[in-house]
Amino acid sequence: MDDYGSIENAGKFYLGPTSQMYYYNDRSQNVIVNNESGATFTLQSDATGSATIGEIPQGLNDVYTGIFTVERYFQGGTTYSGGRWVERAYRVISSCINNGTPVNGNSVFGLNYIVGPTAGQTVTANSLTNSFITGCTGGSTSAGNPSIYLYNEKYTPSNATYVSGNFLGITNITNSTTGGTLSTSDGNTYSLPVGTGVLFFFRGAATNWSTRTVYPYIAPESVTLTTTGYLNTGPYTFKDYYTPTSSNLAYTGTGTGTNYAVRGFNMIGNPYPSGLDWQSSWSGLDGIIRTNIAPTIWVFNPVTYQWDTYMETSTSGGTATGNASRYIASGQGFIVQATGTGASLTIDEYAKTTQNNNGSVSKVSVPAGANPTGASLLMSTAPVQNAVQQSLRLKLCLDSISYDDLFIGFSPTASTGYNSDEDAAYLPGLGAAVGLASISSDNIRLSINNLPLPNQVKGEIKLFVTASRSGTYTLKRTDLQAIPQAYEVWLMDKFKKDSLDIRNNENYKFSINLSDTASFGSNRFSIVIRQTPASALRLLSFAGQKASAGAQVTWRAQNEQNYTYFTVERSTDNGATFTVLGSVAANANGVYDFLDKNPQLTTNIYRLKIE
Repeated sequence: MDDYGSIENAGKFYLGPTSQMYYYNDRSQNVIVNNESGATFTLQSDATGSATIGEIPQGLNDVYTGIFTVERYFQGGTTYSGGRWVERAYRVISSCINNGTPVNGNSVFGLNYIVGPTAGQTVTANSLTNSFITGCTGGSTSAGNPSIYLYNEKYTPSNATYVSGNFLGITNITNSTTGGTLSTSDGNTYSLPVGTGVLFFFRGAATNWSTRTVYPYIAPESVTLTTTGYLNTGPYTFKDYYTPTSSNLAYTGTGTGTNYAVRGFNMIGNPYPSGLDWQSSWSGLDGIIRTNIAPTIWVFNPVTYQWDTYMETSTSGGTATGNASRYIASGQGFIVQATGTGASLTIDEYAKTTQNNNGSVSKVSVPAGANPTGASLLMSTAPVQNAVQQSLRLKLCLDSISYDDLFIGFSPTASTGYNSDEDAAYLPGLGAAVGLASISSDNIRLSINNLPLPNQVKGEIKLFVTASRSGTYTLKRTDLQAIPQAYEVWLMDKFKKDSLDIRNNENYKFSINLSDTASFGSNRFSIVIRQTPASALRLLSFAGQKASAGAQVTWRAQNEQNYTYFTVERSTDNGATFTVLGSVAANANGVYDFLDKNPQLTTNIYRLKIE
């Protein structure tokens, strides 16, 4: 052991699935892991979680050196619903190791580990510890559609298949681990910089070739994939694999041939063997620095086939749809959106979920959702809970597994048009059974939509509703928070000429007929919000009188609630100007007063502002 407490040993070491290693405040009390001398150090993963390496302070990248073995557990299962095995689905993955040989100045990683020793085999593929992939030389079979894809913002999307247009199939991974290169369906050869997201279709283990790719297929087994290489440490600036020498993420301009629906979307991934906290990017906080990058991440949900969203809205939390949260698991890929040219995203060790505020760790505490387990692996487990916001949540359901949801929030400072700092664009699911979005005033589909409540004129929010097949579906109001009782909230169905008071009713059943375009799309449903005269806020009386301690102002109101605020103002120049004296929060009691302790020796005129 040297002065830093390092241990040299050529043995085998295992960090358990629920265990964490982290750098302690005092370096003299730390164990330095050096795998250069034949040692094998494995970060384990199973249904209980994945091993974590906590924050490594800047300048101390020699704490964990050499080759590491990293496992990543993929949840299989036998649940069959909607004509499919639920766990037989796409996942967006990334790598927390690199191969040690930079390409274009970037640390890169390979994908050979997905199939491991079964690479190049077809019907004889037989490995329970590797996964089955098709359409790729070096995979279990080169026949069939590609099982792994990259995303390219510059291409035009297509609806020809579940993944097409922006998604490029990976057709050869033979040299991706050793040489850092792979081939794709556009005829090019690329290397994957650390932090690249990869779309991967999970079919289970690399066995049973003849039944695994033939309908009705077989249930996917759980598989633990294993890769080896050098741990990713220190800060990273994300780079697109197709522009590897640029430190900017893609944002296609507004010229001919571009497509607004995908402009600025980039698929990246968590580069560390630790969960990340996306809240680290709020207003330039340490950990994640974003320039011209929206505050939203899109995480693919392998159960619903939807892109769930999380949008940070304050230092303490944000807004989520589906199963997304502020925490990005180790091995998890996700999508971010560039909002202009020169967009960049840099991440460092401080964004890991095991650090405390002074940049070092004296104890370990992983927040709920930061290290998912079981069926939630490669998914965040639960949305973060925030202060109550005036909001409405809707869910479109085929059944308990196949659904899509949206969030509509209300703020007086929000705009009705699309604003990437306030709203999250809707990304269609990959082969999802249903689709649900709200539509902004400038006709952009959104999964998170923030806008102001209407005043005297009713407000209408159009909805986009779709499905993969004709049938009966249910729109559910899953939450309605803090919207004043003065407002009625209605679901309007133009196709059936029907309506539903969704403040007092949760479910609306309806049918979609794909041969009738009026039964789905953007012109059938809308949410109408309007003030009801009977519940409107009213000022019944307002008076003032001299009091022994000053001037007493009193008033009576009707239909005021805890979201109503009264502000008392005073003028001493015959009403030419007014000065704010103070505010009173409503308590729904109807009677209020305010004491002006320092009235002036002149005529004092009082007025009341109600919000």
